[in-house]
Amino acid sequence: MVSANSKFQTNEIKSALIGFETSGGIMISNISKHLVERTIQRDRDVSTMIDVLVNPLEISPTRFTDGKSNKRYCGAITMVVINPDTGNVITTHPTRRNIRKRHGVYQDEDK
Repeated sequence: MVSANSKFQTNEIKSALIGFETSGGIMISNISKHLVERTIQRDRDVSTMIDVLVNPLEISPTRFTDGKSNKRYCGAITMVVINPDTGNVITTHPTRRNIRKRHGVYQDEDK
């Protein structure tokens, strides 16, 4: 069963991201169910996803896994993974510490 919170999150994410063009020129055309689930599970915020798509610290080269392509947009807080061929946003997760250190945005954290 899909919760009311999940439906709200899905609509919020869709309205914020679909039709948005990333700094790398990818037009967002869809979001995955996995993205919504991970946004809720990992307590990610839509505004941080938009920020990383506009002002990424780094954008990975396109990678291919099982015949599907993906590109990672890394920000100070959040990392967003997109299929550059379809414009589908696949997932989001916290930016790894080594990436934050490399770009000088790492703060002394407890974790």
